[in-house]
Amino acid sequence: MGEPHLAGTELAIADLNAKGGVLGEPLQLTVADDGCNAELAPLAAEKLVSEAVAVAFGATCSGAAIPASKVYRRAGTLMIEAGATNPRLTEEGDGHVFRIVGRDDLQGTIGGDYLADRWGSRNIAN
Repeated sequence: MGEPHLAGTELAIADLNAKGGVLGEPLQLTVADDGCNAELAPLAAEKLVSEAVAVAFGATCSGAAIPASKVYRRAGTLMIEAGATNPRLTEEGDGHVFRIVGRDDLQGTIGGDYLADRWGSRNIAN
């Protein structure tokens, strides 16, 4: 599951670096694979923290992201999550975790509202 995220991250970093980086500094990618495993995730997070990464981009799976987020929280490292949808990830945090994916407990409501707004007066399913 993490391979598409890695490929996208590599492309984004190459694009940003080609444009001068961030604040004039090139970005460097450091990778740690947690295997979507709750026991391996804190170890992967510790590796990234020990290498002083500025931002950790998600663990992809909620079961790994939640324990990894605790390591990042203790270290004061920003975490941006693109795959984990469990509400606990951001409910238990203190502002160090940001998600760019919807939460499990809101996806049905948002989907239903979208359908109702656009096709509320029509039968869209049997």
